[in-house]
Amino acid sequence: MFNETCALLEKMTARYKCTVQVYFPGAADVKEYIPNKGIHGFYESVYNRKACCYTRKVKPFNQALKGAGIRIIGLCAEQSDNRKCR
Repeated sequence: MFNETCALLEKMTARYKCTVQVYFPGAADVKEYIPNKGIHGFYESVYNRKACCYTRKVKPFNQALKGAGIRIIGLCAEQSDNRKCR
């Protein structure tokens, strides 16, 4: 996770006195991805990048949405000047 994400999580839980459930990719999924694609395999092809995102982002996100009544998501780079690579 980005340092900014971790900092926001700390600020939010302190300010609103709430508990936030944090989701991570499944260990088995990561163990399958890395030997097959490599730790930085997402740089090698669009297919690998999509497989990495599915493993590390999409599956945990879908798990988090099960039974959820609300969701808060971050902005993509093209949605904010603050998220653009410099």
